[in-house]
Amino acid sequence: MKKQKLYSNIENSLIMRIITNRWFMFLYLLIITLVTIVLHLYMQTTVNEISYYIDHTKKIEQRTKQHVIELKTEITKLSRADRIQQIAEKRLNMINSKPQTDVIIIK
Repeated sequence: MKKQKLYSNIENSLIMRIITNRWFMFLYLLIITLVTIVLHLYMQTTVNEISYYIDHTKKIEQRTKQHVIELKTEITKLSRADRIQQIAEKRLNMINSKPQTDVIIIK
């Protein structure tokens, strides 16, 4: 019983002496400060990288939307009836026929 008490007193006193030592406290605070600074810098660079990627993605989105608008305009331009008729007549040698009425007699 006394040995356990003696060991526990020695351990407690050793731990207390280390903790209450000024150099230990200085070193402990220095380590905490350095770790905090490093974490802050890491988080700041990560946030900057993410904001850069977000801006880049927004620019790509704007370009893509503009390209879609241009393609829709081109589709509208190419699908006009007068243009299709002109191509059919000149390139394909098609003629615009007059409507005919066929009569089918069923017996």
